[in-house]
Amino acid sequence: MNESQWISFEVASEQYLHPVSKIKEILPYDVPTPVPGALDITLGIQNIRGSIVSINSSRRMLHVDEENEGCESRIILVESEDQLVGVAVDSVGEIISAEQLEIDTTSTEINSEYIKGTLNKSGKLYIVSDFSNVIEIHN
Repeated sequence: MNESQWISFEVASEQYLHPVSKIKEILPYDVPTPVPGALDITLGIQNIRGSIVSINSSRRMLHVDEENEGCESRIILVESEDQLVGVAVDSVGEIISAEQLEIDTTSTEINSEYIKGTLNKSGKLYIVSDFSNVIEIHN
């Protein structure tokens, strides 16, 4: 049995999952400081306990409409190539347990380097994501 833990979160009314093992921390959303010339996906930077962390928009990364961050918005800190990267999401939900075999990776609709497949669990359809490669993709 190869069961993993996944955190559920929402972006543009869609339900997503990200591996808990690659998440360092989840923080309340705070407006990052803009950086001129930054990548299109980057909202800005934040000082998080003495470390400067790039905060990226999940909406831009997933190619969905922009919307202002609300009171439920969170920043998921993901470990990426020995660095921390923040990803702003609309809200964070619960922890889901799922086996790797339950994830459907055969969808031809997948058109993002961050999307790994889908999971149908307890009557809900989740989009399985992995943001830990954000630095690798944009270097």
